[in-house]
Amino acid sequence: MLNLQPKIYLKENLLEITKSPTYLGFTLNTEINCDKHIARLAEKGRKRLQLLKFISGRDWGANSGTLRMTYTALIRPVLEYGYQICQVASQTKLNKLERVQLNAA
Repeated sequence: MLNLQPKIYLKENLLEITKSPTYLGFTLNTEINCDKHIARLAEKGRKRLQLLKFISGRDWGANSGTLRMTYTALIRPVLEYGYQICQVASQTKLNKLERVQLNAA
């Protein structure tokens, strides 16, 4: 049988072959459709959005300027990471990121 899975070593350690490796924070896959990367960004954005909701409140909490600055500093960069590469993704997938952004409003 022909083995198409090469064994790759890095300093005598065998590297594990995965279908969706992460390189510099960007999740790659064989279909080049960015599905896994977008799903990971949306999940990360939702987790950070919980922080924003935690520090906001009707009668107490941060003012609107602080909330906007927190969103701009903590959530938006996560949602925009690798966006130029993800332009090949379907609009349905990109809408996942848009929904996270709209939840911050």
